[in-house]
Amino acid sequence: MWTIAVDFGASMLRFAVVENYRVVRRVVCATPRTLAELRHVFRNSFNILHAMGVSRNAPVGIASIGPFEKEGVVKATNIGGLRINLRKIVEEAHGGRITILNDCTAAALAEKTIGPWRGLKNLVYVTISTGIGGGAVVDGHLLIGRDG
Repeated sequence: MWTIAVDFGASMLRFAVVENYRVVRRVVCATPRTLAELRHVFRNSFNILHAMGVSRNAPVGIASIGPFEKEGVVKATNIGGLRINLRKIVEEAHGGRITILNDCTAAALAEKTIGPWRGLKNLVYVTISTGIGGGAVVDGHLLIGRDG
């Protein structure tokens, strides 16, 4: 079964189709700077993936810059600090189940699940890039804070 992974970063927006932890298709572009452009890019990127044979019901996992609210509303500092409802934008472009995590929290989960830290019960993931962030796993459980 295919899963769609989306990395909504400060400078790049990446879509990947993943099967058995391997990327089999990808679409990459610069992160749009307006809400209208963001909707357009999501719609077109999902249309490309659907044309490649990806089911409209494939689940979607989004690693997003944060902070964000549980409903999927991101405060996008890279798009003028707008509050963007990522869940709604993806639902308009695609029909599958949607999971959204802060990008650093998602990275900690990936390292725990398939990365070199696989099997550890406790780990902290820290990134310094366009911003600074971190994610943590404690006693085998992913910690998810108030802002994602």
